[in-house]
Amino acid sequence: MVQRVGELAGSTTAMRGDIAEMKPMTDHVQRWKRMGIGALTVIGIGGTVLG
Repeated sequence: MVQRVGELAGSTTAMRGDIAEMKPMTDHVQRWKRMGIGALTVIGIGGTVLG
């Protein structure tokens, strides 16, 4: 039982490290999406004004 708990603690630590590595990329993708949605909004408003 002690060995299994130790293995679980080790894999939890490894997952935290992986998540910490992935977080910056996830933040970049979310920023790209926000910028893309903002650009589409501006294009839509411009098209409405011209149309």
